[in-house]
Amino acid sequence: MQKELFNVIAFCTTQYDCRQRFLCKYLWPELLSSYDECNNCDNCQKRNKENPQLTDAFSEILEILEVVEALTKNSLIEVSPDNIVDVFSRSNTDKIRKNKYNELTLQRDSKEVKLYEEKLPTILILKETARIALNDLVCKNLVKQEIWLQKSKMTQYLSCSTVVVEISENAKENAKKECWEYWIYSRKGKKRSG
Repeated sequence: MQKELFNVIAFCTTQYDCRQRFLCKYLWPELLSSYDECNNCDNCQKRNKENPQLTDAFSEILEILEVVEALTKNSLIEVSPDNIVDVFSRSNTDKIRKNKYNELTLQRDSKEVKLYEEKLPTILILKETARIALNDLVCKNLVKQEIWLQKSKMTQYLSCSTVVVEISENAKENAKKECWEYWIYSRKGKKRSG
């Protein structure tokens, strides 16, 4: 059930991918190769108007996986998708500093590297696009995410939290088998993503 919810989130948050093609991929994947983009949905119209470029973001996908792995292994608190995106984007908020996420180290080539000393993302620049990439990782079963429902003792209402649990076994290897192209919008020479 949760996988379906994450697919709905991906459908709602995509900005340039054809919605009809997205539905075809989800409902009738065997027909996808013969299904063209509709050029009528809001995303197709936006893509035709803004003319973004399809760009490979594989190296940054691997970095998101590294961030998920490091945060979920080292954090004593629940890790939200926003935490992952904020750390990947090198945000410097009070919450980041309080939880010492800005001191996060990653394992690269048998050595520890401080993430916040590494260069900033160059493709998935906007947090919005990094969120889309994280959603893709969840939908492709490379990142495990859960929806937690909690009932307050004070009221009869339920609250909902989305929690990133871990990366899947062999996630980095399996990521190499997938396509990680995203539509990147550039205005006045400044790269932006969407």
